[in-house]
Amino acid sequence: ETFKDKVVDLFATHFPDKDPRTFQVDRIKGGSFNRIIGVTISQPKPQEFTWEWVLQVFHNMCGQRQVKKDEKYIIRIPRAKYEGDEMKYDVAVLQFAASRLPYPIPRVQFVDYTSENALGSPYTIQPRLEGNNLAPVQTSLTVEQNVKLTRYVMDIHRKMHSITSVAPGVIHPDTTTSSHLSLTRFLVPEHPKGHEKFLALKHATLPAESQTTKQFLLELCNRQEDLDETTQDWAWPFWHQFKQIINLLHDRGFLPDDEVFHFSHLDLLGRNLLASVDHDRNTIDITGVLDWDMEFSCFAPKFVAYKAPFWLWVTDDVNDENEDFADTISDPEKPSLVAAKRIFDETAGEDWKRFAYTPEYQIARKMFDVLKTGCANQPMQVQAQEVVRRWKDLYPEDE
Repeated sequence: ETFKDKVVDLFATHFPDKDPRTFQVDRIKGGSFNRIIGVTISQPKPQEFTWEWVLQVFHNMCGQRQVKKDEKYIIRIPRAKYEGDEMKYDVAVLQFAASRLPYPIPRVQFVDYTSENALGSPYTIQPRLEGNNLAPVQTSLTVEQNVKLTRYVMDIHRKMHSITSVAPGVIHPDTTTSSHLSLTRFLVPEHPKGHEKFLALKHATLPAESQTTKQFLLELCNRQEDLDETTQDWAWPFWHQFKQIINLLHDRGFLPDDEVFHFSHLDLLGRNLLASVDHDRNTIDITGVLDWDMEFSCFAPKFVAYKAPFWLWVTDDVNDENEDFADTISDPEKPSLVAAKRIFDETAGEDWKRFAYTPEYQIARKMFDVLKTGCANQPMQVQAQEVVRRWKDLYPEDE
């Protein structure tokens, strides 16, 4: 039995009134954390001389041609081998975002957190949103299209800025409605050489509590340091250096104690937007906002939420996560990029721009990424070193 057959069997259980012969299964490019499968349920033609066939012929003769649209779905299957515990958090985030934000966000129609199914894996089934991935065409947009896109992306961020909490954390599966918010502390990331002690630590999650930004960052730093000592009997020196930077950021007024935490999508880039682009009519419509996973969607410090969407004014050859380009236009000769940067600078407001362009906050965001993810792999170890180096360059007197 092929994987395609397994998908057909699964859909036959969820759509018992449909003919499995109308199921078309396609592989879709997935992400780092999920395998994506597309399924189209075609609408069968009515049999000749049935009432449905007669009505269809009649409508066609009257110029009222009625065409039933195919039903399209996607299956998201986690690449990691676990029994759905973390997927419960992903579903909770998705449902919370869909209930609080007025944008085309996927909804979960079916979910199984176990492996006791035709696929042998946890999965979710979602109606497939219209449109194509924006990333491949984003830099070819016209000025008018990129201006509309920039305003739309900024509007998403503003709506998320308005959703706040006195506690930082990840949305807990107990969150059942848009008005009932339950948060847990950031989950300690998995270590590739984990053992029993680590697993006990990993699942010892606690409800999130009201904290200042400084308290939250120091606590997260201590948890990562404890994780290192638990799994490898020593800790990276970055954690001690990060604590010094956090305290200095607070002492210099960059982490005031009265700030709350904001709902954030940390990977809101072109690759996670679906769009319908019509170059003939010079229009663009955003048809989907994707990737509301626990890994990227959380209640984070204000300096994290108020990052500039600078991917809107950089070219394909520029790393869309490198904030060295946040306050520059990678190709000043390209009018659409110039227009996007101008719209942000003119409409973002001084508060957002201060968080977006201030070097201390850019360093703090790189540090937060390490604090959230850990130093279990070389890229994050290099990033941690970069944080320390950039701070020393900015404040050599702190050594």
